[in-house]
Amino acid sequence: MSDLKEEIRSVLREELILIKDELRGKERMVKHVAIQSNDDLMVFVCNLLDSARDATFVDQIHEGILRFELSDKNNTNVKIQNSDKLEQKRQVSISKTLITERDIGNLNASEKTINIWKSSRLTPLARDEIRRRGITIERIET
Repeated sequence: MSDLKEEIRSVLREELILIKDELRGKERMVKHVAIQSNDDLMVFVCNLLDSARDATFVDQIHEGILRFELSDKNNTNVKIQNSDKLEQKRQVSISKTLITERDIGNLNASEKTINIWKSSRLTPLARDEIRRRGITIERIET
């Protein structure tokens, strides 16, 4: 009887590993970046350096989970304040079926709009973090 239980556990472990690998391939985050000027480029680099302090962020880039894509100027509003400091509000796409608090926590503070799939689900903690940070969610077709 214990041999049967061990065999079932072994099969379940293998199946869970396969499912995890399949989901990992689908769980991609795409950050859209509009670079139309040298100022835009400097804002992007500064935000990237700030985010790179988080080892998880760097690992996501190395593993291909997080990608940066160029987008048109309509997705990014850049304004120059009197102090010549740049403030950027961006839209970010998260291409995952289950979005967690960690995913929201990995976003820069300047990101105020998130595009997610219509079929995506948010964990309760992710919803709390979104509310706390004042982020707007836009659902898109997959």
